[in-house]
Amino acid sequence: MLEQGVLEPRPFNSQQQVIVQPGCGFTVTPLEVPHRSELSDMHALLVSTETCRLLFLPDHDSWDQTLSSFGAQDIRQWLSMLEVDIALLDATFWSDDELQHRKQSEVPHPPVSQTLEMLGARREGDPRLVFIHLNHTNPLHESSSKAYGEVLRLGWEVGHEGMRFDL
Repeated sequence: MLEQGVLEPRPFNSQQQVIVQPGCGFTVTPLEVPHRSELSDMHALLVSTETCRLLFLPDHDSWDQTLSSFGAQDIRQWLSMLEVDIALLDATFWSDDELQHRKQSEVPHPPVSQTLEMLGARREGDPRLVFIHLNHTNPLHESSSKAYGEVLRLGWEVGHEGMRFDL
Protein backbone atom coordinates (compact mmCIF):
# COMPACT_ATOMS: atom_id res chain seq x y z
CA MET A 1 0.00 0.00 0.00
CA LEU A 2 1.33 3.44 -0.93
CA GLU A 3 0.94 6.19 1.64
CA GLN A 4 2.50 9.63 1.26
CA GLY A 5 4.96 8.29 -1.34
CA VAL A 6 6.34 5.58 0.97
CA LEU A 7 5.90 1.88 0.39
CA GLU A 8 4.86 0.20 3.62
CA PRO A 9 6.62 -3.07 4.41
CA ARG A 10 4.47 -6.19 4.52
CA PRO A 11 5.13 -9.17 6.75
CA PHE A 12 7.20 -11.58 4.71
CA ASN A 13 8.30 -15.14 5.33
CA SER A 14 11.78 -15.21 3.76
CA GLN A 15 11.61 -18.98 3.30
CA GLN A 16 8.25 -18.89 1.51
CA GLN A 17 8.10 -20.19 -2.06
CA VAL A 18 6.84 -17.65 -4.52
CA ILE A 19 5.28 -18.89 -7.75
CA VAL A 20 6.19 -16.24 -10.29
CA GLN A 21 3.45 -17.09 -12.78
CA PRO A 22 1.14 -20.09 -12.44
CA GLY A 23 2.18 -22.71 -14.96
CA CYS A 24 5.48 -20.98 -15.77
CA GLY A 25 7.51 -24.04 -14.77
CA PHE A 26 9.59 -22.59 -11.95
CA THR A 27 9.41 -21.18 -8.44
CA VAL A 28 11.56 -18.62 -6.70
CA THR A 29 12.33 -18.92 -3.00
CA PRO A 30 13.88 -15.87 -1.33
CA LEU A 31 16.53 -16.70 1.28
CA GLU A 32 17.41 -13.84 3.63
CA VAL A 33 21.18 -13.43 3.96
CA PRO A 34 23.18 -11.26 6.37
CA HIS A 35 23.88 -7.88 4.84
CA ARG A 36 24.78 -4.48 6.20
CA SER A 37 21.65 -2.52 6.93
CA GLU A 38 21.50 0.25 4.40
CA LEU A 39 17.86 0.77 3.51
CA SER A 40 16.66 -2.77 2.99
CA ASP A 41 17.22 -6.42 3.64
CA MET A 42 19.09 -8.77 1.30
CA HIS A 43 17.95 -12.06 -0.16
CA ALA A 44 19.52 -14.74 -2.25
CA LEU A 45 17.10 -16.33 -4.69
CA LEU A 46 16.69 -20.05 -5.17
CA VAL A 47 15.15 -20.68 -8.60
CA SER A 48 13.74 -24.19 -8.88
CA THR A 49 12.43 -26.15 -11.84
CA GLU A 50 11.56 -29.84 -12.03
CA THR A 51 15.14 -30.66 -13.04
CA CYS A 52 17.41 -27.91 -11.72
CA ARG A 53 18.01 -25.52 -8.81
CA LEU A 54 19.93 -22.30 -9.28
CA LEU A 55 21.12 -20.14 -6.38
CA PHE A 56 21.54 -16.43 -7.14
CA LEU A 57 23.66 -14.83 -4.38
CA PRO A 58 25.02 -11.54 -5.74
CA ASP A 59 25.73 -9.92 -2.37
CA HIS A 60 26.23 -10.82 1.28
CA ASP A 61 28.55 -9.66 4.05
CA SER A 62 30.57 -12.74 4.96
CA TRP A 63 30.62 -16.50 4.64
CA ASP A 64 30.77 -16.93 8.43
CA GLN A 65 27.54 -14.98 8.91
CA THR A 66 25.72 -16.50 5.94
CA LEU A 67 26.65 -20.09 6.75
CA SER A 68 25.84 -19.59 10.44
CA SER A 69 22.41 -18.17 9.62
CA PHE A 70 21.57 -21.42 7.76
CA GLY A 71 23.24 -23.77 10.25
CA ALA A 72 25.87 -24.90 7.74
CA GLN A 73 29.50 -25.66 8.55
CA ASP A 74 30.88 -24.80 5.11
CA ILE A 75 29.90 -23.65 1.63
CA ARG A 76 29.59 -27.18 0.20
CA GLN A 77 27.28 -28.26 3.01
CA TRP A 78 25.07 -25.20 2.49
CA LEU A 79 24.82 -25.73 -1.27
CA SER A 80 24.07 -29.40 -0.64
CA MET A 81 21.36 -28.53 1.91
CA LEU A 82 19.74 -26.34 -0.73
CA GLU A 83 20.21 -29.06 -3.39
CA VAL A 84 21.83 -26.50 -5.71
CA ASP A 85 22.92 -27.49 -9.22
CA ILE A 86 24.21 -24.04 -10.24
CA ALA A 87 25.39 -21.32 -7.85
CA LEU A 88 25.95 -17.74 -8.95
CA LEU A 89 28.05 -16.24 -6.15
CA ASP A 90 29.11 -12.78 -5.06
CA ALA A 91 32.52 -11.94 -6.53
CA THR A 92 32.59 -8.22 -5.84
CA PHE A 93 36.22 -8.27 -4.73
CA TRP A 94 39.14 -10.61 -5.36
CA SER A 95 40.91 -9.76 -2.08
CA ASP A 96 40.50 -7.80 1.16
CA ASP A 97 42.95 -5.10 0.10
CA GLU A 98 41.47 -4.24 -3.29
CA LEU A 99 40.06 -0.79 -2.57
CA GLN A 100 42.63 1.99 -2.55
CA HIS A 101 40.62 5.02 -1.41
CA ARG A 102 37.97 3.49 0.85
CA LYS A 103 37.95 1.17 3.84
CA GLN A 104 36.88 -2.19 2.50
CA SER A 105 35.27 -3.00 5.87
CA GLU A 106 32.65 -0.36 4.97
CA VAL A 107 31.54 -2.48 2.00
CA PRO A 108 31.87 -6.06 3.21
CA HIS A 109 31.77 -8.87 0.69
CA PRO A 110 33.54 -12.22 1.00
CA PRO A 111 36.48 -11.94 -1.40
CA VAL A 112 36.76 -14.56 -4.14
CA SER A 113 40.20 -15.56 -2.85
CA GLN A 114 38.60 -16.47 0.50
CA THR A 115 35.77 -18.39 -1.20
CA LEU A 116 38.35 -20.37 -3.23
CA GLU A 117 40.37 -21.06 -0.08
CA MET A 118 37.25 -22.41 1.62
CA LEU A 119 36.23 -24.55 -1.37
CA GLY A 120 39.48 -25.61 -2.97
CA ALA A 121 39.20 -27.54 -6.22
CA ARG A 122 35.85 -28.63 -7.60
CA ARG A 123 34.97 -32.20 -6.64
CA GLU A 124 32.72 -34.77 -8.21
CA GLY A 125 29.16 -33.98 -7.18
CA ASP A 126 29.83 -30.26 -6.62
CA PRO A 127 27.42 -27.84 -8.26
CA ARG A 128 28.49 -25.62 -11.11
CA LEU A 129 29.77 -22.44 -9.44
CA VAL A 130 29.98 -19.13 -11.29
CA PHE A 131 31.43 -15.95 -9.78
CA ILE A 132 29.33 -12.87 -10.61
CA HIS A 133 28.83 -9.22 -9.58
CA LEU A 134 32.44 -8.09 -10.04
CA ASN A 135 33.58 -4.65 -8.92
CA HIS A 136 35.58 -2.74 -11.53
CA THR A 137 38.71 -3.29 -9.40
CA ASN A 138 38.41 -7.09 -9.52
CA PRO A 139 41.14 -8.75 -11.64
CA LEU A 140 38.61 -11.39 -12.73
CA HIS A 141 37.51 -8.89 -15.38
CA GLU A 142 40.67 -9.84 -17.29
CA SER A 143 40.67 -13.41 -18.61
CA SER A 144 44.47 -13.18 -18.86
CA SER A 145 44.89 -12.38 -15.13
CA LYS A 146 46.45 -14.77 -12.64
CA ALA A 147 43.23 -14.60 -10.56
CA TYR A 148 41.07 -15.67 -13.52
CA GLY A 149 43.43 -18.56 -14.22
CA GLU A 150 43.22 -19.64 -10.58
CA VAL A 151 39.41 -19.81 -10.70
CA LEU A 152 39.53 -21.95 -13.85
CA ARG A 153 42.37 -24.14 -12.55
CA LEU A 154 40.22 -25.04 -9.53
CA GLY A 155 37.30 -26.00 -11.82
CA TRP A 156 35.01 -23.02 -11.20
CA GLU A 157 33.80 -20.29 -13.59
CA VAL A 158 33.71 -16.51 -13.96
CA GLY A 159 30.44 -15.09 -15.22
CA HIS A 160 30.25 -12.88 -18.26
CA GLU A 161 27.65 -10.71 -19.89
CA GLY A 162 25.16 -12.72 -21.93
CA MET A 163 25.83 -15.97 -20.06
CA ARG A 164 22.84 -18.36 -20.13
CA PHE A 165 21.83 -21.25 -17.92
CA ASP A 166 19.51 -24.07 -18.93
CA LEU A 167 17.16 -24.86 -16.09
